[in-house]
Amino acid sequence: CADMATTTPGTIRDVIIARIEALTPPTYGQNPYVPHRDDKLSLRRWALANPAASLRRFNVETPGDTSPMEVTTATLEQVREEFEIVIAYANTNRFNGRQGLIDAISTDLRFIDYYAGTTGFSVTPTSNATIISKQYRREGDDADPVWFGVIPLEVVYWRAAL
Repeated sequence: CADMATTTPGTIRDVIIARIEALTPPTYGQNPYVPHRDDKLSLRRWALANPAASLRRFNVETPGDTSPMEVTTATLEQVREEFEIVIAYANTNRFNGRQGLIDAISTDLRFIDYYAGTTGFSVTPTSNATIISKQYRREGDDADPVWFGVIPLEVVYWRAAL
């Protein structure tokens, strides 16, 4: 355990963001994934205020370093955090109607989960964390100007003990 590398939620988040940003979407590839870099508004609030600019803007939302330890030694603590990958989609006719939008969101979620979820991190481990994808979902309905694709992640990592 003494050789175990430590990390932080911020470092893990940055690795996930870099992986998603480097991907070319499997459909409508001319509309890339764009990281949300506004520190004043959450992605959901920003996208609802700016629907026309929200297409495939994404964020990795973390609670911070807040979880109680599951395992501890004199120098290390293992913790489990819940992260969410959130991707915004303007509810427009860009994807050839409602079902086209649903299909694009579903395809993106599966694609992103493959590269930045459980499979991506088991094939190419990095950030000194174990990432477990949970059931992804679509949020939004016909009246909403923006829909969201959400991939919940359970992230287990070691941090330095205080």
